[in-house]
Amino acid sequence: MKLPWDQTEATVLQSRYQFARLNTLTLGIQTQKKFCVTYTFSVDGTDYTGTFQSPTAILQNERIPVRYNPADPAENNLSNQPPVPEISLVFIGIALLFLIPLLWLILHHGHR
Repeated sequence: MKLPWDQTEATVLQSRYQFARLNTLTLGIQTQKKFCVTYTFSVDGTDYTGTFQSPTAILQNERIPVRYNPADPAENNLSNQPPVPEISLVFIGIALLFLIPLLWLILHHGHR
């Protein structure tokens, strides 16, 4: 049985706008959350810092709730969001340039 995580307040250190990266798959259109938020909180006299992405800016020094693992406070609900994988169309195209001829060779030599 998983024990519930403790909750405290974190202080926002910085909220920085992230410009859309040029990505051929999205044609440079922003598909991720736009702000990178850095925060800090203390547990038993030890400071922990992390970052997460947010669709809106959060003001510096604003207090936000954070839930953390009491056995390892570095593990918390804000910084442990899984990253969104980015696979560009260029990478897929390069992979196909190698895989299609290889598949053709395998199929062509298999029929002889």
